[in-house]
Amino acid sequence: LIVLSVFSKWIHVAALRWSIQDAADSRFTWDVTDKCSPRRDRDCPLCRASFNDTSLSDEPRANRFSMLGQFSSPSQQILNQLQFQHQLYQTRTARQQVHHQFSNVAPPPPYQYQPTTNAANAGHFGLFDRGAVPLAGSDDPLPERPLLRERNVPSLPPKITWNSKFDCATNPTSTVPTNITALLSVTAPAFPENENPTELIGVDLVACVDVSGSMSGAKLESAKSTLHYISKNLGPRDRLCLIEFDTSARQISRFHICNDGSIGLAKISAAITAIKARGGTAINTAVSLALDTMDARATQNDAAAVILLSDGQDSFPFDYTHLLDRAKKSKIPFFTYGFGDDHDARLLALLAGGSGNFTFVKRVEEFEEAFAGCLGGVKTTMYRNLELKICTNGVADINDLRIKITSVKSSYPFVITEETATITYGDLFAEESRDILVDFCVELISGNEASVGSQSIANVECKYLDIFSGNSKNQDGPELSLPMVLFLPENAVWNWLVTREILRFLTMQAMKNALEKAERGDFSSSLVGFAETTREFAAIVQLAYKLDENTTSDLLLSQIESCSVNTSEIPAEHTICFSALLKDLKACESRCKNRASFQMGMATQYQMQQTYVSQRATHTSIFSGESSNLQTTWGYQGRNSSIMQKSSHGQKSGQGHH
Repeated sequence: LIVLSVFSKWIHVAALRWSIQDAADSRFTWDVTDKCSPRRDRDCPLCRASFNDTSLSDEPRANRFSMLGQFSSPSQQILNQLQFQHQLYQTRTARQQVHHQFSNVAPPPPYQYQPTTNAANAGHFGLFDRGAVPLAGSDDPLPERPLLRERNVPSLPPKITWNSKFDCATNPTSTVPTNITALLSVTAPAFPENENPTELIGVDLVACVDVSGSMSGAKLESAKSTLHYISKNLGPRDRLCLIEFDTSARQISRFHICNDGSIGLAKISAAITAIKARGGTAINTAVSLALDTMDARATQNDAAAVILLSDGQDSFPFDYTHLLDRAKKSKIPFFTYGFGDDHDARLLALLAGGSGNFTFVKRVEEFEEAFAGCLGGVKTTMYRNLELKICTNGVADINDLRIKITSVKSSYPFVITEETATITYGDLFAEESRDILVDFCVELISGNEASVGSQSIANVECKYLDIFSGNSKNQDGPELSLPMVLFLPENAVWNWLVTREILRFLTMQAMKNALEKAERGDFSSSLVGFAETTREFAAIVQLAYKLDENTTSDLLLSQIESCSVNTSEIPAEHTICFSALLKDLKACESRCKNRASFQMGMATQYQMQQTYVSQRATHTSIFSGESSNLQTTWGYQGRNSSIMQKSSHGQKSGQGHH
């Protein structure tokens, strides 16, 4: 019995050690690891030189068995071991910084991740710090761009327009203020005629490819084929960098210019060919390394973007808050692609945010089209870091009125006070448009009645980086001015563009709330929310067009969805747009009614939601027939198509099929 007890105890400890070793992705046995861990990281990962500073050469030498805890639970032993691994990394980082004080090579950027101490929430691997750093060496230098003034390329400002709900506003009284709703739109012009975006605009592109075991076979081969296609069709100023990730991330190429017959194209092609599937999926390491690689560039191109493809769930649960904040601050758009039915659609949509886009790639054959569509958009970037500022404090106040901004309805980040509102859009491609709703409150300051006449409500300023000149520019937009009247005309109807945006924003918020509830498993509440939204939808249409109050909401919604509304009451063009919104709303409702439907349609729904948030079409949905009805009626599809067609100018014959 004693022998059996000792033997079973030995088997238990051996199994535990093997599981810890496998979890940490180590190829060494515990004995070899214990002997070699003080020496295996003596070489600098950046310049491969040996560390000579003996004051920092000793790794923490705590007793391994005391740290693991012989009498602790298995989960606590794993936790202690991973804490020890993190302590090793912190010591190595300090030693690298001292080493590079005496060398000519720049040290790797500091790792931003703060490890969590709650293994139950973050997963056991949340404590294991992989700390991937960009490759050593230099990127390909940027070729000189011809002076645009010599080529007569105009610097085209964005078009900014105001549309108010009504053509006039009632005078406020001492007790009743006046509320005004206005639509502010900013639109990028078409790309200059006779100009090839492939040659005119240079892009720094980082492609992050999931090489986990689930990507093996046709999926990985198709992804590699797409990377080959992209590398061979880049412009003379474009640079491509490759990152592969599984349980960790690795930069497998620097930024290279991929001209025909160039060394850069040969290096990129060799790196793509060598990609193999293995390991798990750690998306956070790829995102962090992509940002580090962008930050490490000695020279920056006209535009930049990160493309990330994944087919699975994140193997290492992670708090992405700091990475998302860092991505926003970098102002580099992320274009994420989820392949198959098992990818983390919510995470990929979150990474894309409003500046990038999330696309659901349903079939292997769509890889090339989806990636090319993204590249086509980025190549026609007109403005970077676009920002609008709405002001009421500088408006002439001839009627003794106080004007305040009460709310802004936008899916893009904004900062609002009573007198100003600043909306940040990021990059804007050719022919793209962004719409926001702004609510104002007009109050009478003095006891006297305000005089009838035209009143300035707000003005707008626009700031952006002009992609052609490379200079930051400020532009004064038009002023919102309305005539003040005593009473609104009885036949006054809402501006249909404002009505359309109100209903679009209502639909977007309803889908967002439904997705959040479905993620929590609260499907019954999401269905109640849809019922409330459809009733509000019908009420807005009735008010906007002054329809018969006896018409029930269900009848009106049925007529709108089938486009059978009397055209004398609602024009056919308006009905088509409203019908598209209702169909998207009902499609979301069907996907969020129970867990089985949600799991089956989650990726498609997040892609649809992304179209509403970014006001930009997704490429795959257009070609696979699963597009949101919004992008076909709002013109998103037409803009995306024209962008892709322009980007294909100058491509090799037989390959410009965007």
